Amino acid sequence: RARINDEVIRLALQRLAQVVIDDGTSSGLKYSSARALLAHQKPEFNSGATLAPINGEGAAERFVRLAPLLDESYLVVQGPPGSGKTWALARAVIECVIAGQKVGLCAFKHETLKSMVDAIVEALNDPTIAARMKNSSTNLRIIRKIEKDEKPADETFSVTEVDKPGDMLEAMESNSHQVFAGTAWVFTDEKTPVLDVIFIDEAGQMSLATAVAVATSSQSLVLV
Repeated sequence: RARINDEVIRLALQRLAQVVIDDGTSSGLKYSSARALLAHQKPEFNSGATLAPINGEGAAERFVRLAPLLDESYLVVQGPPGSGKTWALARAVIECVIAGQKVGLCAFKHETLKSMVDAIVEALNDPTIAARMKNSSTNLRIIRKIEKDEKPADETFSVTEVDKPGDMLEAMESNSHQVFAGTAWVFTDEKTPVLDVIFIDEAGQMSLATAVAVATSSQSLVLV
């Protein structure tokens, strides 16, 4: 069986390694979220937020609240199947977009990416979320890089599917979309613009090396 070409991932790791060699592992510099994760630093948030729950909120609600407040840091979310991680992830992504952020969605499998996109679209039908979107005058459009042998679905108001990496890069550089879904190959390309945050779903299926390589294209990182 032919070996998968992972050169772009290896090159992203080389760029990260060179920065760490030159500057150390401290955060607040280039690739800060990847470096904070490697250094096991505590997550840092804007607006004085901490990991502590407020007002008796549950873990899912805390995740949704904290995700858009990440300050060039990382957040790890754990829970058994059926604990509501996908429900919370979809709403956390929407809150990041409402906060004006450009968001990446990454996963080891294309099927996981599609499930993430479907969950976000479903969440947009929640009356409470729909009202928040309307009140904030927020647009939320998703673009997903599909597999080579997968046929793009008809474009909808919310979702665009493309089969060329160049189309993803073009969308990232413009304001045509706010959420970008793809595998590690999309986010480790040196030409990929830096996003505000990238969510990696089913992160346990992805090696730490690949996860930190993906993080080189984001200011903050969420591992679910």
